[in-house]
Amino acid sequence: MPEQDERRRINEQEAIAAAEREKQRAERMQQAKQDQRTADTERSAEPVKSDKLLPFLNAAHERYTSRVTSLNGKKQTRIAKIEKNAAKEERLSAKADRMALTNEMLRRLTAGTRLEATANAIIGRNQQRIDKIRNEKIPKIEDKIAAHGAKVREIDRKIAAQQRKADKCVALSNVITSFVILDPIKRRAQFSQSMDTLHRVTMETLAEKVEKYTGMNQALQQRIQTENISQSEYARLTERMKANLERAQEAKEKMKKLEVLDKPYAEQDAERQDILQALAETQLDAAAQRGETRINPLTETLCVSAAERAAERSERAVEQMQEQREPQLGKLAELMEQTGYKQVFDSPFAQDGLLVLRTPDGREIGFDGEELAIAHLSEVAAEQQLRAVFSVEQNGETRYFEAKSTNIDDILDAAKTDHPMIAAEIIGKRISEAEFAEIEQSDKLSASVAVNVNLGFAQVYEINNGKGGIREENRTEQNVRISTETLTSVQKFNSEYFQSLPRADRLTDTRTHEAALKIMDELDQQGIPFSAVFRNNGTASVTVNEKLHGAVYLNAVRAAGEPLPAQQKQQDMTVRTPEAAARITKALDTAGIQNSSVRQGEATVIVTAPQDRSQVNAVISGSEQQHRKQFINPETYKQIPKEERFTKRMPEAQARETVEQLAAKGVPHSAVLDGNRSAVTVEKKSRGFVLGKQQRNDIASRAAQAKHQPAKPDSPAKQQEIG
Repeated sequence: MPEQDERRRINEQEAIAAAEREKQRAERMQQAKQDQRTADTERSAEPVKSDKLLPFLNAAHERYTSRVTSLNGKKQTRIAKIEKNAAKEERLSAKADRMALTNEMLRRLTAGTRLEATANAIIGRNQQRIDKIRNEKIPKIEDKIAAHGAKVREIDRKIAAQQRKADKCVALSNVITSFVILDPIKRRAQFSQSMDTLHRVTMETLAEKVEKYTGMNQALQQRIQTENISQSEYARLTERMKANLERAQEAKEKMKKLEVLDKPYAEQDAERQDILQALAETQLDAAAQRGETRINPLTETLCVSAAERAAERSERAVEQMQEQREPQLGKLAELMEQTGYKQVFDSPFAQDGLLVLRTPDGREIGFDGEELAIAHLSEVAAEQQLRAVFSVEQNGETRYFEAKSTNIDDILDAAKTDHPMIAAEIIGKRISEAEFAEIEQSDKLSASVAVNVNLGFAQVYEINNGKGGIREENRTEQNVRISTETLTSVQKFNSEYFQSLPRADRLTDTRTHEAALKIMDELDQQGIPFSAVFRNNGTASVTVNEKLHGAVYLNAVRAAGEPLPAQQKQQDMTVRTPEAAARITKALDTAGIQNSSVRQGEATVIVTAPQDRSQVNAVISGSEQQHRKQFINPETYKQIPKEERFTKRMPEAQARETVEQLAAKGVPHSAVLDGNRSAVTVEKKSRGFVLGKQQRNDIASRAAQAKHQPAKPDSPAKQQEIG
């Protein structure tokens, strides 16, 4: 019968669902037991007995181990609750399954008999109880199990944090006691093993800090986006996010300093271990005199200084090198101090005879001799006199900054973070719009970046290839390069090699992540230098030197089993204002070059045209050269005090006419001629010369009306006071 078939189908679905729930319960029970075994194993592997610790470290160690024990007790309580609820869920599920089987049996036995109505009533009541168990009781129990599981994971994080602190106490105590061991072999072994433990645990602690503050910022950002908060609350939350971002950045900087350790302390030579041990003893003695007993700052300072010292050569080798090359080394040391560079001696490239320097941002650059290093540092020192500015526009608000570094990548990296406004405060100094404009017009400007967060791109203006030295009125298409960067997170490999290649020598091929990794592996096996960028959208770009390794790259693509790069003409993307884009597209059409334009926001248009690039550049340059900004009397603009300036925007034709009239009447003025964005500036007392006749009449009528309007009578209180 159709009705019986439908019931049978429903029963089969319920049986499948019950089996799936049973499987999930079994997996949760197995995971809980595994977590318990892991915790038991960790507790059984106690590092060192506490009687070997110094007094305050001993007390701290006992405090941390006591917390670990207490947390393990809480964890066991939660696990017991999970097991209890899981058992209850299993009983309820079994009960629901039994009632479902009973219903099926009643349907089969009473179908077509006089007892069918009674059986249906029983079946209905059973079904209500089944639905209540499966739709209400079991979901509630599952929610409780999930909540207890979340608590267990939180307790595990706390246990790991307390265990790291306990391990620090043990390792630091062993470092201190190693100072009095007479046997040099045992002394070095205990010291190096303890320092390796401190280094590892400190790196784990710093990584946990970065994760903690990043998570806090994500929660605050979610609150800002979802809750209707006041302006003052928004400012307070923004300050908290900025503080969290600075703390995370500080932890990352310490991690970078620790990463310079190229091999464990236990693998260092005996001379280096003795030097590091003497350094540690000096630092710990100074900390004891200051009364410094905080574990984290003490271990971080000790590990950072030891890692940096381990990455340097012995003082004796440095002295010998200085005696041989005293004049050049003196100049090199002076430039290194001026630019913030540091010499690296333990790099594999240094062992091959190269002079390796580490930049302030952690990159390493090799030079074949002091002369090349001095030439490079001289250029860096000259560039440090330059200035770079950037603006950040988000949700209708624009802020202006002067960058602390002229490196455009630093600005773009900040723009690609989750909180660009906050990151901008860290890498730059907030300035006013007037200061921003003044720097942009000067010959000290090396680059200017306009970041539009909502539109998702940044427009980069590089002056004279980043060397500056050109004022705004002397800039042309030839000495200013304009490019557009999308604000997507990227992961860069060997970016310094990309920067070292001339643009004309770069061969860049874009692939999927998987294909790029295969090609990079082939290039690495053949010893071919390359640079790569991995983006979050699933694409990656690999760059090699086309002149030297273009053919080798194609062979690597074939060896990786990937198709060769498509022999297609690339497209160029140029960002302009709508007025400029209209002029460019008209010029391209006149020249017979295919092009298209896409509007993005209210102020930009992207114009694309296929290469031959030389022809396209000539057309664009000619179009823009005819419509360049023209500055009239810029020195007058600076001479007028800021509070006395009156600026009137108008079309270019009207601005030219106004300038002629002002010049004829001898009125001091300044102007910018730029199409519909032209403007004329005079002193406020002379604004009547740039206002239209109707505007002047309106001002005069309002003044006359105010003059003839009867005075407002005094209030009764004022009259009483006068009387």
